[in-house]
Parts: sequence; C-alpha cells; structure tokens
Amino acid sequence: MDTETLEHGIMLSQMKADHKALSSTLAALAQSQFPPKAEKNLRKFAASEAAIYLGITPRYLALTADEMGLEVEKVGRGERRYYSLEQMNQIRVYLAEKAGDDTAKALNYDPRRKADEDIQIIACSNFKGGSAKTCTSVHLAQYMALQGYRILLVDLDPQGSASSMLGLFRKWCQKMILFLHQ
Repeated sequence: MDTETLEHGIMLSQMKADHKALSSTLAALAQSQFPPKAEKNLRKFAASEAAIYLGITPRYLALTADEMGLEVEKVGRGERRYYSLEQMNQIRVYLAEKAGDDTAKALNYDPRRKADEDIQIIACSNFKGGSAKTCTSVHLAQYMALQGYRILLVDLDPQGSASSMLGLFRKWCQKMILFLHQ
C-alpha cells in the first residue's frame, strides 16, 4: 500500500470520527436546549393588547368577535378575553371586507400585500459578526407579523440562531443528524 492511499485512509477515518462526534454533540445540544416534546408557541393576547395591534377599541373588538362567531378564550371570573394571532388576522380580514370601498380603512385593518402588489424584501446585513443582525431580524419579523403582515424569515447563518429563537432549532438538528447518517 503506498503512502498516498494510507494517508487517504487515515483522513477518511478521521472524517468518520469527526462526523460521529459532531452527530453526538448536535444530538446532546438539541436534547439539552429543547426536550423531546418542547415546542415554542406564541402566547394569546389580552383584549386590550389585541385591540391596540388591530387599531380598534377593546369594545369594538369584542363586538366584532361576537359578530363573527369566534370561539375566544375567556379566563377568570370576569371572563377576560384572549385572542390568538390567527384570530386577530381573521378579524383583520373581516374588518377590511366590512370597510368595503374605503380602501384606506381596509388597508389599515389588513395591510398584507394584495395579488397585484410586488413582494417587499428587507435584509439585515453587516460584514462584522455580533452586530445584532439576527436579533434585529427576528424582532422585526415578529413586530411585522403582529401588525398583520405575512412574513418569511430566512436564516442563512450556520449557527441557526434565528431558527433557535423561533423554536425551530431542535427540528433542524434532527434533520441535520438524519442527513449526516445517510
């Protein structure tokens, strides 16, 4: 056996050992950060907070939800109402449709782009590491989603920080481990 073949064999053995170590490290990290059934869910919003996001009064919010027949979570003796983001978006669409020909009012309720509008792209970039690009992107995406926009956040960082902040890190680790074992 010549030295070149021997060196390739040693290199391949080292790569396999590195692969095994990386797989076990990723699995351990995923297990410690996110237990098997852990899942991040967006909390529900109190009526006063939901009304602020929708740009209406809490009373009008309750009347609209009742008019729509929404099953709203009611908590406590006073039966305080709590709304999910999905319910808030349903209310947005309903109010926009109810606004009819008043396009400014309809757009205020439901700001999502229409079929004939171009998509908007916002990028947070900097060549320097540690300049809060991911944190800014995640918080901006969350803010815009709460304002009623449909958001696609793309995480191109090998660390997957945005995915982790949004609770997707465990799923990513599982997919990566499956990919490495192929």
